[in-house]
Amino acid sequence: AAHQAKDRQFIAIMDDIMDGCMPKVFAKDPNMKEHCKGVIEKFYGVLEELAPSDGFVNGLPQPTGADFVVVILSKGYMPYNVVNKIADIDPWETCPKLKGLLERTLAVPEVKAYVENSSTMAANPMGM
Repeated sequence: AAHQAKDRQFIAIMDDIMDGCMPKVFAKDPNMKEHCKGVIEKFYGVLEELAPSDGFVNGLPQPTGADFVVVILSKGYMPYNVVNKIADIDPWETCPKLKGLLERTLAVPEVKAYVENSSTMAANPMGM
């Protein structure tokens, strides 16, 4: 049950990033760059604090939902890489523990295969 709570916490933070940025993006708000940058810095900072220095988030030998959130944030073009692009920020540069978690999760053969073969992960259906 504890690992499910941690997974849901990471999922909620991922939602916070999307919900914090995309309404400004869709509205073409003139302040969207600064707004998205603030949202990204805030929530990637939280994730950096929560990320383990080694292993996976829940301390299990395999990744769980929290670890997959990090993969989605990195490899999911829409909306996460879109908002990074709009904000002109690379949050991975300032989050070494989170980047390490990403690399460990992507090193799992099944995760690597999924990301490499996904037709939707890097999709840009809105041309952004």
